[in-house]
Amino acid sequence: MEVSLNDISRVIRLVQEVCDRWDDPRVWREYLLHGACALLGGNVGTILANSAGEKGHFGRLERVAMVGVSAEMRLRLEEAATQWQNRQFAEASAVDPGFKAVYEPFARDRGVTASRDEIMDKAADHASATYQQMRAPMGCDDFVVSVRFVDVPTRVEAMDVH
Repeated sequence: MEVSLNDISRVIRLVQEVCDRWDDPRVWREYLLHGACALLGGNVGTILANSAGEKGHFGRLERVAMVGVSAEMRLRLEEAATQWQNRQFAEASAVDPGFKAVYEPFARDRGVTASRDEIMDKAADHASATYQQMRAPMGCDDFVVSVRFVDVPTRVEAMDVH
């Protein structure tokens, strides 16, 4: 994929507009999701946070922001996040085959951004429980995910644009 000067300008403009809203984390994160969806042609965006997990375990998962998600799917996503609290990362690979491909570079580099095709092939994604139970009902197929440490050394945020 080739990036144009217009694409770069749109990203810079989005960053400036997000910074204008910096005093309210909920507002700027939602604004960022709307902007990322517009830049990437996505219809759904989510930011989830994982706080204070032990090494190799999820901690407390929480929804930080969502756009393009119906009330029914918001509830389903929140229920799924609750089920993962304090569970081992190894368990996630059985449900979402792309998890390990994201986690390894994240653990090494303390942040990662990747497209679905960089993580796993389409057939493996479509066969996964995550796709069948979450992404397909939301009308989501391809995606980009970005995971990084934020504010506090033990808080991780994952942003998906579908």
